[in-house]
Order: sequence, then structure tokens, then C-alpha cells
Amino acid sequence: MFLYMEEELESDISACVFLRRLPAKNVYYYRCPDHRRNYVMSFAFCFDREDDVYQFAYCYPYTYSRLQHYLASLEHRNLDYLRREQLGFSVTFRMCYALHTHLP
Repeated sequence: MFLYMEEELESDISACVFLRRLPAKNVYYYRCPDHRRNYVMSFAFCFDREDDVYQFAYCYPYTYSRLQHYLASLEHRNLDYLRREQLGFSVTFRMCYALHTHLP
């Protein structure tokens, strides 16, 4: 199990984005008696800069271009049970899709 943290540091010149893996000693994965013994993940992190933006991911995040290549490879296979529909654009003008799946 990996937990990654993206930190966006604002500076006078430009914003810098860093992707760092949290140390294993700060990430906890265990069965919790308070949640019917289901697994729970928690982590310890110190937010040391009030004006910065922090984002957390359970695994290494896909890049948009990597996702587009993967979706194109699925479409190229002409699978009967998969259809991709363009819904519109994100606020950053990237295409947003819905993937429709059904039994073959």
C-alpha cells in the first residue's frame, strides 16, 4: 500500500508541484473494532504551511496523457461491452468521458 502526497508551493515566480511518498511509519492500515472490524487506513501528516495546497492519493496518480493512451488502446480493441462517451470539458479544458460497460 502506498500513499502519496502532492504539495503545491506558491512562489512569486510560479507554482511548483511536488509528489512525495509518505513514509511507511506515518501510514496505518488495520482492522478497526469501531467499524465492524473492517479495514481502515489513516495517516499522520503535519500541515506546516497554511497557504499551500495539499492533495493525497492512495496510489501513484495517472497523468492525463497516460489515461488517454490507455482509453485509446481499449477503444482500438473494439470491445463489444465497452463504449466511451465524451461528456464535455473540465475547467482546464480537458475532455471528460463516461465509460459505459455491459455484459457481452
